[in-house]
Amino acid sequence: MSRDFLIPTYTFPSPPQNSSADRGTLDSVRQRDLQIMCCGDGESIPILLGGPRRLGVKVAARCYIGSDIVLLGVVCEGPISAIRSVKFGDDDPPAGTKLNVYLGHADQPVDTMLRDAFAAQKPSVVYKDTLPNVAYIVLRTNVSGWTSFPNITVEADGLLIYNEHDTGQLPNDPATWKFSRNPSRILAHIFRYYTPHSVDSDHLLIAANANDELVNGIEPRRTMSLALDRPQEVVRWIDVIRSYAACWCAPQGGEVCLVPDRPSPSVYEFTDEHGKANIADKSFNWYLTSADDLSTVVQVNVTDVTKNPPTTLYPRAVSPGVLNGTLERRETVLSMEGVTSYSQGYREAVEQLNHSLLEMFSATWEAFDVAIKLRVGNVITLSVDGICHKMLMRINALVSKSAGRYTISAKKYDPACYSDAIAQAPSGIDPLLPDPSNPPAPTGLVLEEELFALQDKTLKSRIRVTWQPVEDLPYRKSYYVEVWSGSKLMWSADTELATYATPVVEEGVHYIVRVATRTSVYASEYISGDIVALGKEMPPPDVERLTIQQVANWVLFSWPRVVDVDAIKRYQIRRWPAAGAWETGITIDEPDMLAYRSNSEPLGTWYYGIVAIDQGERTSKNPTVVQFRVAPDNAAYFVDENQFAFANLESMLVWETRDGVTHYSTSHGDKWGDLFPLAMEHYPLPIDAYHSGGESSLATEWWDVGVVVDGQFTVLAALDNDDGVAHVWLETSTDMVSIDVHDGGSARTRARFCRARFTTDGAMTVHGLPKVVITATPNVESFFGMSSATAPTIVTLEGHYFALKDCIVNPQGEAALLGIAANFQLSETAHNTFEVRVFNSATNQQVAVPFTGTFNGISF
Repeated sequence: MSRDFLIPTYTFPSPPQNSSADRGTLDSVRQRDLQIMCCGDGESIPILLGGPRRLGVKVAARCYIGSDIVLLGVVCEGPISAIRSVKFGDDDPPAGTKLNVYLGHADQPVDTMLRDAFAAQKPSVVYKDTLPNVAYIVLRTNVSGWTSFPNITVEADGLLIYNEHDTGQLPNDPATWKFSRNPSRILAHIFRYYTPHSVDSDHLLIAANANDELVNGIEPRRTMSLALDRPQEVVRWIDVIRSYAACWCAPQGGEVCLVPDRPSPSVYEFTDEHGKANIADKSFNWYLTSADDLSTVVQVNVTDVTKNPPTTLYPRAVSPGVLNGTLERRETVLSMEGVTSYSQGYREAVEQLNHSLLEMFSATWEAFDVAIKLRVGNVITLSVDGICHKMLMRINALVSKSAGRYTISAKKYDPACYSDAIAQAPSGIDPLLPDPSNPPAPTGLVLEEELFALQDKTLKSRIRVTWQPVEDLPYRKSYYVEVWSGSKLMWSADTELATYATPVVEEGVHYIVRVATRTSVYASEYISGDIVALGKEMPPPDVERLTIQQVANWVLFSWPRVVDVDAIKRYQIRRWPAAGAWETGITIDEPDMLAYRSNSEPLGTWYYGIVAIDQGERTSKNPTVVQFRVAPDNAAYFVDENQFAFANLESMLVWETRDGVTHYSTSHGDKWGDLFPLAMEHYPLPIDAYHSGGESSLATEWWDVGVVVDGQFTVLAALDNDDGVAHVWLETSTDMVSIDVHDGGSARTRARFCRARFTTDGAMTVHGLPKVVITATPNVESFFGMSSATAPTIVTLEGHYFALKDCIVNPQGEAALLGIAANFQLSETAHNTFEVRVFNSATNQQVAVPFTGTFNGISF
């Protein structure tokens, strides 16, 4: 809804001023004169919707004629239906008062009494304002004996509005419009004439009929009488008026649909049932209103317009549980001053109380294109495994999240809410929801002693407690953990995570750990386990990672430092075949550094593992294992260029100029006299263009790159094509058995050996021996995934690579995040994988967020 359209407001003009001589004869009323002038000057004209309603008259102008005063009193924006009465305080106007009433039509005339009064002023004022579209009164009364000016009020019916379902009314002719107290009709009028939106006719008729429904055959269900007396953005007044109409405003194209908040059938079903699911995976969330948040008493403040001034009435709906003492009194007060009937206010209070007591269940989920057909206020059916089955819900929000994807918010729908009687008791929890009084105990309890650093960087040990989280428990839950030593409770904690770490434990002490599931008021049975703290007797931690790379025939190993309570003495590296295990592996070495290299590793795919060994000769519990393929030295990644040194010539001459450049030109062994029998001026072409035919060629030596490179091979040469067709050839091979020939001198290929060759069937000159440039262009592969807060995420690449150029991880989130890629496993035949971790830069903690990235590598 556009917020740029304002309710039109009018400002009264300053009233004409009397002359000083006039005021001199009216000393007894001078102070009242000022009060009257300020009463309406500069104020806004209210808009009266529905009715009847008593309004204070805003004095816009006054004139004195002797002891009489003539007043212009503005009532509201017009045209309106009627001004029923005019009061001076609680009384009728004094005898002899003359009164003219104008209802705000566009063609209303100039008031003659006001015109004559202004003409009688000194100096005379010509008054000819008709005040179109403003309802007002003009009165003349004697002020003799007045001690104060009375409060002038009128009782009026509100705006004439257009009703499109009345065939006698025309949208652009206010003279055909009629008065209405129906809030839906009034709301449609506001949309149509104060915003750029129209209202769907069919839905308007349904909403208006719902308001006009007779209660007990006596009065309409909903009416309104409201004066909009403060300039506001129109969307604010629309929200107020729709609360009286009891409907939602749902946009549909360029129109607005009014969806009444009344009993309705279901228009669609959402389910997570396999094969029929139309709820986006992992998008469903549900909520159950706490009993502490329920209203048990609802009061609606309404206006009694039969009194002058109007007074406030307080109809109140009270739950039976409050009266018999079974429910706590929690009161909600709603202000609906536009309601003028006590019985309507009471019905509104009853309905709001029933909504509070009967509709405690709400949910949100994501849906797809089908949501285009739905509107706010629609009733739908919801079935979610383990939560609810064919539960009726009412949509209260529908937001487009992205193209073809919508977020739906809905609340339980209970037709009993719309009864005019107070519900006797809450409808209770859906029977599919688990019993909150008997939560299941956690399972899979695991106790492990681990090291951690204190603030002073010293290492201590603690007990890490983990368990399997309780799934499918829809109520808010936590886990209660107790750690005992004998009969003494050492520590306890309440956590929503399925893990807990104790403070520092003592070496050699036996600890018992108990864990239970908790809801807000109940707890499960305990699951328990025990452990004896080892302290320094703990084996050293596992090596965090092992990185292996190959450069030529060298295999390079590296790993991070292992920090232990007891100092690490050395590391042990083993190798074993794919089918074997650590215990059967061959020990390569036991270095005391954080890196190692070997040039004697056998070819093939192997498992390499590493453990840490402390001063007490205790080793890590679990070896860190990496699978790695040791390739022949020609599989190492290498990019280079080569200036060829030798030329193999056929029918070519070699000559050198003073600049030191050697030139290779076509020659066919012809004699000079045979080639040039005439004077030389007859031969304008280069000398090497004159020959008797045949081919010539230049071929460089073969160059061994040293590795099989998957890249771009390019021959660079200075060549003059003097005659005929010249070719530049690139010849490559991986094994010097099979030769690939590429015309043009450049090719994207896979090779170890290469040479350049030039041929012509005419004449050419090669200025200096060529060189070849090899550029291995890495393949760029995109990836995406979700990181973990506790473990690395494994990314599997589609290609096979033997070298890494770079790898970029882009975490997705609002915090400062750092994405790290490590432990690259590259292979020609097996899966190519690596690990991704994401850290919060502020806390240095590993976090779970979506990520994307690119891998840049040299493929086999």
